[in-house]
Amino acid sequence: MSSVTSDDTIVIEKAGVAAILRSAHAGAAESKYAKLPVDPDRTTVVVDASAANAFHRLDDDLLDELADVVGADAAARRSAAGTWGVRLIASRAGRPGSSGTPALACRLADRLGMGVVAPDGELIVLRGGEVFSAGRGAGWRDFQPGRRPGWSGPRYPAPAWQKELLRVFRPRTSPRPAGARRDDQRSPRVTVDPTPAGLWVRTPEAVSLPLGDHGFGVPVELERPIVVVGAPGESAPAATELAAFLASLSHVIRSLAVVIPYGQDPTSCATFARNLAEQLGAPIRAYHALPYYTSDGTRRFIGFSTAGRPERPDAAGEHVYPPERNRVVTLDELDPASYVVYDDTFYPAPSRRLSRPPVRHRRDELPEPRHTWNL
Repeated sequence: MSSVTSDDTIVIEKAGVAAILRSAHAGAAESKYAKLPVDPDRTTVVVDASAANAFHRLDDDLLDELADVVGADAAARRSAAGTWGVRLIASRAGRPGSSGTPALACRLADRLGMGVVAPDGELIVLRGGEVFSAGRGAGWRDFQPGRRPGWSGPRYPAPAWQKELLRVFRPRTSPRPAGARRDDQRSPRVTVDPTPAGLWVRTPEAVSLPLGDHGFGVPVELERPIVVVGAPGESAPAATELAAFLASLSHVIRSLAVVIPYGQDPTSCATFARNLAEQLGAPIRAYHALPYYTSDGTRRFIGFSTAGRPERPDAAGEHVYPPERNRVVTLDELDPASYVVYDDTFYPAPSRRLSRPPVRHRRDELPEPRHTWNL
């Protein structure tokens, strides 16, 4: 289907679950739109960049065609009358104009007579189908005719952990040293940017990076957030500063998060994760390489050399680093001649001392000691 608005011809075509509006003179829509998730209560409408200016005019003929597409989708999915709506995939469609004019999504909701959900920030669409409204405090706004708009978080579909994050992360400031003047303000410890996969923590001196950077393209894990730390070619926040930030988050986020030192080689990643575990006094989950999507939507990892150059990682996967002061000693680390077993607990052998406290273990998992003593 197509509609003519002035000199522009807008084509409406299907890609997966979405209806895509694009200029007739533009090429086919990107394949990533075919992986957009099904919204159970709405028709997903993608506004391609080639059609953005024409769509903003909300031409009558174009809206008639769009209404037919939305109505057919609602009928096919057997939606009850009055409960169907539109999810608009278009950057800043939920943001009012600079002169105070209503947002595009608000005007569209009034014209169609149904609810329209749209992002009020710049839009990131990952090749796995994840959609993200980027920007400070950005999210998705729900416009219903005759009502005040609602707001929800920036990620769609919303992972379970999203509700545990603040809408805006304000920089933490270092405390003033004793005796310092009240006007002696300290620099922020870290800066925090939301990403589709979680959070990106960098130093206050870090320069803003484009939304096309790999840091914004990490695939979403629905069960846990990803905390990207630093970036190639820049200093990462100190483990003490990152630990202070993580400690300010909810217990749910701290217990689930996976940390990725971005732009560091595997050895540096491991060292950073161990230091962070020591500062927090809790285990740290970490990747030694950065997950990303290939052009066909396959999930891969990209590693980095000691110089910060991208390279194929030798091994990818999750690593867990417990704090040394609370670390459980594994059986493989103990010399069987150096301990005795009594009441299912390891104890130092006579005239021998272990550097770590006794470790409880089930008796059926204990190795056969080389020597035993009668206690």
